[in-house]
Amino acid sequence: MRTLGADHTINYKTHPNWEEEVLKVTNGEGVDNVLEVGGAGTFEKSSACVKPNGTVSLIGMLTGLESPSISLMTIFNLLRIQGIFVGSTEMLTQLISAMETHKIHPQIDKKFPFSQALDAYEWMAQAKHFGKVVIESED
Repeated sequence: MRTLGADHTINYKTHPNWEEEVLKVTNGEGVDNVLEVGGAGTFEKSSACVKPNGTVSLIGMLTGLESPSISLMTIFNLLRIQGIFVGSTEMLTQLISAMETHKIHPQIDKKFPFSQALDAYEWMAQAKHFGKVVIESED
């Protein structure tokens, strides 16, 4: 992340209470926006480190589909909770066109040939990847 321009990074494995680290880095202020990919298992942490009137953008559910707890602290912190829609095939086509036009390239962690698709899923299950895991056709 630092090579991509991040000023600060926090490893959730070495800092299981990463929301506290976020508050330390921001001198207790919190952040404007959290991109929440974990779901119910991390939603409370995300909401704890957002500034009042900040946004938690729900983009994934990696920790499962059970309902996240929403504490009074979350409600009184005046958070905006925004779900992010994945999009249609047409929207994906427009995104790809815009990325090509502006020479934007996704962060690719690792590529697997189609014959090793199971290995790709096992790699993702380890949660050690940074960026996209790609399965390529073998045409």
